[in-house]
Amino acid sequence: MEHDYAGQGPIDTKWCYHLTSREAALQIRQGGLSSAYERSNKTSAKADPRGAFAQDRLLKEADKAQGKLIALLVDMCMRLEAQARMSDRAKVIDEVSKLVKEVDVHYEPWHYAISGDSRLDYDKTIELEKSRMNSYWQALTQGLPLPEPTAPQGAGWASGASRHYRMHRKIKALAAELLGRQHESFPVRFGREAAQYHYDIEEKVTAHYVYFFSEDQHTQQCYEDYRKKLNTAALVMLRVREADLGTQDTGKDKSTDKGVEQDMAEFRGKKTDKTVPAELLQYLLDHSRFIDPHYRSHPANWRPLSELS
Repeated sequence: MEHDYAGQGPIDTKWCYHLTSREAALQIRQGGLSSAYERSNKTSAKADPRGAFAQDRLLKEADKAQGKLIALLVDMCMRLEAQARMSDRAKVIDEVSKLVKEVDVHYEPWHYAISGDSRLDYDKTIELEKSRMNSYWQALTQGLPLPEPTAPQGAGWASGASRHYRMHRKIKALAAELLGRQHESFPVRFGREAAQYHYDIEEKVTAHYVYFFSEDQHTQQCYEDYRKKLNTAALVMLRVREADLGTQDTGKDKSTDKGVEQDMAEFRGKKTDKTVPAELLQYLLDHSRFIDPHYRSHPANWRPLSELS
């Protein structure tokens, strides 16, 4: 509970917080806080390159690509174990390693236009990944004297085998070797493209919203996480009353006006697809003290965004 600016007693206010760079905050002061899509006059669904999503992608896309590459190698191992009826999993990895290095398989890039419906897009990319895994297996094993595939061995076998291979040091070593020496090989290109689509799907959704976090048990951790993602010392913490989100006259059909929504991809976050006018925003005098609940809850430490210079 805090007090209003006139000192007339406590008010029950729910705040939504938005951490951004100082450069972006000065632009927000002029035009309000809006999504990347709105700022592009609805011509581009690219996330703000200065924003947390873009910075997070820079940090994590290579790891995501490596994870997808390892998933492909694990899938090849599981197929070989099942079809060749091999029990020595270290030997299975050695055989897959030999095939991957010796058999040059042409990689055909994906041709899929992201729709913006994340569920539909993720389902489609999973389908494309499975299709690529099937074609790669067929190309790797063409002409090999393998017996006919055995009957499915059940979910218990699959989960155990997948976990074993994924954590095996030889799989990790093979992935590292391919990434280091065979940049244009099928597995490396598969991992790279699968990761790219993953982030492109997220970006198209992210670009249509402005994101916030609120006052709860995760507030301090949210601040720390976003501060690291933005990776600059020149930061500005903004806040807006949650009740003010979605109350602006946007000209939209009010029956579909959702105002602020829960961000389903980030349980700690909230989002809105509307522009937040600058006059509704305040900035914290010292963002580095945001983690102190007493400091951030005192109204004297916040100023109208129009005063930021």
